[in-house]
Amino acid sequence: MYTLSTCPWCKKTKKFFTDRNIPFEFVDYDLQTPERQQLIEKEMKDRGERMSFPWVLIGDTLVVGWDPERYKGLLGLNEGAGEGQAKGKDEAKGEGKGKEARR
Repeated sequence: MYTLSTCPWCKKTKKFFTDRNIPFEFVDYDLQTPERQQLIEKEMKDRGERMSFPWVLIGDTLVVGWDPERYKGLLGLNEGAGEGQAKGKDEAKGEGKGKEARR
């Protein structure tokens, strides 16, 4: 997950994953070195996407922007059966709340 440290939608996205105990990793783009920012920009362009945040990779599917319904669908969340009940939450890229995104 690529985010901006000051972006309210990015904060909501992180909270969405945290509140549901879904492991994830994120990188705050704006806090990275210029060299690291260039690598992130290249990854975004290589996937054919504009630079927009949050940039969330779930399995092999990219979601750009705050889209909780799409996150739920991709993660197999069935929140009607109880908050945080997930099928296949291992599909979320990464583990923990580290600062390096998985590739």
